[in-house]
Amino acid sequence: MKLSKTISILLAVTILSLVAWFAITAKRTPDKKPQNVLFITVDTLRSDHLGCYGYKKVKTPNIDRLAEQGTMFNNAVSQVPLTLPSHASLFTSTYPQFNNVRDNGIHRLHQSAITLAERMQESGYATAAFVGAYVLDSKFGLNQGFETYDDETQDQIGEEMIGHMDAERTADKVTAAALKWLRGNKDDKRFLWVHYFDPHSIYNPPSPYRETYKDNLYDGEIAYTDEHIGMLLSALKELNLDQTTLIIFAADHGEGLGEHEESTHAVFVYDTTIKVPLIFSCPSLVPEGKVVEDQVRLIDIMPTILDFLHLEKNKEIQGASLIGLIKGEIKSLNLPAYSESLYAKLHYNWSPLKSFRTEEWKYIKSPAPELYRIRDDPQELVNLAGSRMDVVKELDNRLTEFLAATTVSTVKETTMAMDEETRRKMMSLGYIGDSDASESEEPVPRKRIQVLEKLKLSTRLANEGVIDKAIEGFNEVLKSDPKNIQANAHLAQCYSRLGKSDQAIQHFKTAATFNPHDAEIINRIGACYLEKLEFDKALEHLTLAIELDPKYAEAYSNRGTAHAKSGNNQRAIADFDKAIEFDPEFSEAYANRGLAFAKSGDHQMAIGDFDKAIELDPENAATYYKRGIAYQQSGNDHQAIKDYDRVIELAPQYAPAYSARGLAYEKSGNYQRAIADYKKFIELNPQSAPAYAHLAKVSEKKENVKEAIDAWKSVLAIDPQHLEARKNLTRLNTLIRK
Repeated sequence: MKLSKTISILLAVTILSLVAWFAITAKRTPDKKPQNVLFITVDTLRSDHLGCYGYKKVKTPNIDRLAEQGTMFNNAVSQVPLTLPSHASLFTSTYPQFNNVRDNGIHRLHQSAITLAERMQESGYATAAFVGAYVLDSKFGLNQGFETYDDETQDQIGEEMIGHMDAERTADKVTAAALKWLRGNKDDKRFLWVHYFDPHSIYNPPSPYRETYKDNLYDGEIAYTDEHIGMLLSALKELNLDQTTLIIFAADHGEGLGEHEESTHAVFVYDTTIKVPLIFSCPSLVPEGKVVEDQVRLIDIMPTILDFLHLEKNKEIQGASLIGLIKGEIKSLNLPAYSESLYAKLHYNWSPLKSFRTEEWKYIKSPAPELYRIRDDPQELVNLAGSRMDVVKELDNRLTEFLAATTVSTVKETTMAMDEETRRKMMSLGYIGDSDASESEEPVPRKRIQVLEKLKLSTRLANEGVIDKAIEGFNEVLKSDPKNIQANAHLAQCYSRLGKSDQAIQHFKTAATFNPHDAEIINRIGACYLEKLEFDKALEHLTLAIELDPKYAEAYSNRGTAHAKSGNNQRAIADFDKAIEFDPEFSEAYANRGLAFAKSGDHQMAIGDFDKAIELDPENAATYYKRGIAYQQSGNDHQAIKDYDRVIELAPQYAPAYSARGLAYEKSGNYQRAIADYKKFIELNPQSAPAYAHLAKVSEKKENVKEAIDAWKSVLAIDPQHLEARKNLTRLNTLIRK
């Protein structure tokens, strides 16, 4: 009995000792951390259009499975309802007022910013990104820290008269490229970012999703994207990486879908466009099937990942780690969420929108403030600003304090920065007044939203070639909204396409008056002056555009053309060099530099540039023509003829190619082909005296004197003072009489 009791006591002591030892060891041993990180972002994805968030009209089994196997956040908020600014905030854990990326295309993330990819790379991770949209092209700065940054898109930018930023690569292409890297990479630690753009408008899912979701193509795009996310997840399992990979799934912003009269996104900061899905998943590290109701922000993702990987957070980080919420160590972080959209200000000259969101309230600051009790009114239908001024005042004060605390930045601006000298030049040109209008005087976006549909329709008409109707539509917009930047700029583009440079300059200048920081508008004014051959004014404006945006490749290319046409070939080549430095895939810049080299007599360099331009844009007939000229000037008529053949194949009505090919055939002794080409050129340009002169000369070489005489007569009919024609007619008529 005593022995049994003694053994029991000893056993109990041993167990207690073991428990104590395990507890001490647990404290001393760091938590297990994931070996790989897969970050998936889906563009334009509303959380309330996913099965795991309770939506019943779409099948998203792979995303739903991620939620089942991980932790899902029900109230995640984006900082900007635009792709580039949202991803910039997400990948730096900084607010847009800190990282200075406020809009697509206009801004780029400066190299002084510290990105998640850079932190991963310096910690020994192989880093790769595969993005599905031009708006995330490496030129906009998010490639920092990625050893592989695959930003190829299927669509060409700039083919339409009024360009867009929506060129994309579909989910199947993105997934294929990402899987190739994943399977071919043998590094121990990998950080892979995969971005899908498919749910972005225009909604056009492939079969069978187009048929299955014919009544809601947006949902069809989501279901299609989910299929390819499933392929990524299957590959992780196939490679035995599924148990050691931290997966983060998020969207950059949502979509209006007609709510609040916004069909897509960008202008408003309602929950339709700023509330997004967010899921973390990793076996044994992230609780399964957990749902967090606490409000969080996209800027919180980076510090959370760094915590999971036991990496120190850099001082610039403005988000908060969510690891405590995920592991249940903290019940609430009580995080307010800031969101903004400067889109209406930058594009339409309306007031900017800034929102401050708490667990209970949503305040939107503008000249007509809005306040919603989002707990009771999640659709933001009842504006309580008039009846709850106490809450408006409190949240406005909190917003002011927040902005003051988060705006001081170590990240440099990449555009919209205007030094005093540039500002003085802009004032001298009339683009800047003595004082800027206050925000209280600017139109409120929700009171002007109907204008957008007319703008979109007119833009579509312009791109379809119905320019007269487009001009009519833009003018209608300007009747009710005369300070609308985009309406003025698009109207100017229409006039420019019609060759009406003076009207184009007038409307571009109006647009520049309301947004003098926009380098693109100033560049277009310079391009119009270039068309008018007013080189001094062109150079003045193009130089201003470059001062506003020192990495603006198109402005350098345009300025190079202005220098070339004004006779300064050396400066032209220097500008084309800069254009290519800042945009190595800028085919037009290579072609322009090729022309400059050809003009200077360096045909070898010229042909090299034309080769590169054609490699980048193989359907551009004008570049083949320019290369043909360079070959012809260097004595290679055979290759020149091949290029002219290609020009005519691509553009059968491109008259100069027939004339140039005719000259090449004539030089090589093929007079019959030369005559056929000269005649085709004359058919397209019946008033060309030089073409008839060429025809006359080669006809005589072919010993067809009558045809030569007829051709010289045509020269005289067009130009009665043509001395060469008179002399040859006299000579040939004398020859016939003999």
